[in-house]
Amino acid sequence: LALAAMGAVEVPRGCDTSTPEFEFILKHSGATAVIVQDAKLYERLAGSPALAALKLVVLMDDSSSKAPTAMGGPRIVDFSRVLAEGKDPAAQARYEEAAAQVGPEDLASIVYT
Repeated sequence: LALAAMGAVEVPRGCDTSTPEFEFILKHSGATAVIVQDAKLYERLAGSPALAALKLVVLMDDSSSKAPTAMGGPRIVDFSRVLAEGKDPAAQARYEEAAAQVGPEDLASIVYT
């Protein structure tokens, strides 16, 4: 719900999705950020040209220290950091401002089958 409230579009997939399918979805959806289960999943995708457009990778299990990084690659952060930064009053104000711009006709989710 927080993603939709800030104008982001979720594209849910399970960690058992094949690498070629992830690559297709990343390219086709125009994703610029991803939230993935762990560094192991990110590492599986790290060499893919489909990640070139990413600006942010969030790791749910707080394993960013294990994630491969590349010069010019996406910013990699732990989910706990996202939660901590979200408590900052300035971040809350930016969220409220973004949420005020979202309307009922805005896209909330893309489901690939």
